[in-house]
Amino acid sequence: MSMLNTRPNFKAFVNYELLVVSKDQSFCDRVDALSSQSFSSHLRYFADLPSEDQLNENMFYVLVMDVKERPERTLHWLSKVRQQGIDMPVIAMNNWKVKDQSHYDIRRVYDVMSWRSIDLMQTSSEKWTHSLSLLLMEYNVIDTALPLQAGQSEYLLAFNAIEEVIVKLDENLCIEYANAAAEQMLGVKSNDLKGIPFLKKYAFFESESKTSINALLERTLNSKSTFKRDGPLLLLGNNEQITYVGIACAPIVVNETEHAGYFLILRDLTEHQSLSSKLHYHYSHDQLSGLLSRMEFEARLQQAIISANDMTTDKPKEHVLIYLDVDQFRIINDTCGHAVGDELIRQFSVELSSIVRQRDTLARVGGDEFAIILWNCPEEKGIEIANHIRSHIEAFRFVWIDKVHQITVSIGLTPVKQGMLSSWAEALRLVDSACNAAKELGRNRVEITNPDDKRMQDRYGEMEWVHRLVAAVEGEGLLLFCQAIHPLGQDRCEEENSHFEVLVRYQDADGKMVPPGVFLPPAERYNLIGMLDRWVVRSTLKWIASVQDSKKIDICSINLSGASMCDHKMPEYIKDTFEETGVDPNCVCFEITETVAVTNIAFATDFIRELKAIGCKFALDDFGVGMSSFAYLKHMDVDFVKIDGSFVKNIASDAIDKEMVRSINDIGHILGKKTVAEYCEDQTSFDILENLGVDYVQGYFIGKPQPIDCILNTATINPPLRD
Repeated sequence: MSMLNTRPNFKAFVNYELLVVSKDQSFCDRVDALSSQSFSSHLRYFADLPSEDQLNENMFYVLVMDVKERPERTLHWLSKVRQQGIDMPVIAMNNWKVKDQSHYDIRRVYDVMSWRSIDLMQTSSEKWTHSLSLLLMEYNVIDTALPLQAGQSEYLLAFNAIEEVIVKLDENLCIEYANAAAEQMLGVKSNDLKGIPFLKKYAFFESESKTSINALLERTLNSKSTFKRDGPLLLLGNNEQITYVGIACAPIVVNETEHAGYFLILRDLTEHQSLSSKLHYHYSHDQLSGLLSRMEFEARLQQAIISANDMTTDKPKEHVLIYLDVDQFRIINDTCGHAVGDELIRQFSVELSSIVRQRDTLARVGGDEFAIILWNCPEEKGIEIANHIRSHIEAFRFVWIDKVHQITVSIGLTPVKQGMLSSWAEALRLVDSACNAAKELGRNRVEITNPDDKRMQDRYGEMEWVHRLVAAVEGEGLLLFCQAIHPLGQDRCEEENSHFEVLVRYQDADGKMVPPGVFLPPAERYNLIGMLDRWVVRSTLKWIASVQDSKKIDICSINLSGASMCDHKMPEYIKDTFEETGVDPNCVCFEITETVAVTNIAFATDFIRELKAIGCKFALDDFGVGMSSFAYLKHMDVDFVKIDGSFVKNIASDAIDKEMVRSINDIGHILGKKTVAEYCEDQTSFDILENLGVDYVQGYFIGKPQPIDCILNTATINPPLRD
């Protein structure tokens, strides 16, 4: 990146203050004479446009260009310089018409803030040096303007070649001269301006604070010092026109000691300010609804939190934050189309704006989500307003052609009180949780944040896991564990290799292992489970590929969620990972739960078919507790049926559980599927399962979950049998 892209205190670091580009020796001689006459600057001359390397090596402060021909080549060069990030003021001495389109093309490319020009067609070669000196004064290259000597009127006439407003003031700050640009900006003929006290006729105000700088400007000039403000400053007094300007002033000194008044330059920034205002509006407002944008709302919410935490006031301020979610918006959007959804958002925004107090802040912060800051509002009043908004929206009807839709909202509310919140992110997290709670409790209601509410605490904890899991998938924290699956009967004699199920664990920063029951529910709630599945698949296959004797792995089972089952890109991802790692698909079995398979029967069937075609096996997990019947099992092309542990763990004491296991096992065998009994936790259960003819058992009696690297170091598991 170029070193010339910023200019704060830049003169302290430059090698040359002026870069002069001209093939005309007389032009260069005049600039040189100007330098020796009025200021001590370091100059560097180039006969042709310099390269980027030359600009960077020499580090110039201001570029003075002698543009004597039509500027197509100059335009291309300036555009290239701008693209390279080099930002340097340019003063162009030209002999082409000021209103020529090329002139505006250069201003557009190089930015009006950095481009100045002097029309040599209107200025004699003897007089333009004064115009140049004033522009150099504006850039702080010189501290005082050139004194006017013989032929003063001719020199003043030369200032008409400058686009900037040039005003000469006497020692009493009254106008002595104004150039043509001044007449146009101020709306008054030059002769009518003469003798007018400038700072009494015209006032300058800071655009943000709207405070006047006239007193400061007057004090600075009376002290014979220079004054410069880049602006934009609001200029008042010119026939009530709204004009924004930048200003630069410098004393005129004759013979190094005699003071002869001041030169003042005004740079018209009205167009620039108008463009900035439009850009700021687009930045701070949502284009569809016309309400404030999320980023602008976050900034104002932070202001509300700061004001609530202000300890210097006698009475702390209280505000209320409201978060609204349009109920069932997705149904309207999906069934009627996005155009109808957009129209609903527009009408809803108008309706909401009509009932929100004028002093409050309303914004659209998501697709169908809105937020309101109730300024200087106690919590009780905020609850009342929130319920009023809810009932008003409930009465609102959205009409589209011949259809009428009733709209309701779920609302979350949190007070913004002293010491309660520290950041806008924390506030939105709290109020979003309250809004989600309102949706879960039936929608069309108001829920208030309560730090002591266990339901809220659980939700906050789950939301924290969202950040942890994303970071873990991208970095460290997730670990692969596994649990052995032991063969029984004839399979016990045939299989000597490892058969195990892969499990995922989370290890926190302190090294503590977190069980899956803690982090898997939030992963499912916040749609991260698919991402987690992909991590497990890739990590497992990479581990198998790294094992020296992978032939010892008979079957490695990997669990897949319903989200992955319904993800049409997941089979392709799995196949690509097999190809990338070189692992044999025949040693991998994917486990899906009975409920997921039956609920998404079409997706499950296609998913299984696509991966079995490359050799993968499938197991139906937790069989017996879902909504299915044996009829589904008949049409499900799986290799294993895993009998749910709720039937197995009490098999020794509950006759019904024993018969359920017997039935599932027998039907599974009739359909040509192997059976696996989960939760085998003691010798008695082991014996019963073996006598029932179950093919495999899994549970703490066989082996507890362990890091995956340990599975191949463990000898073939042979649980102790009774004598």
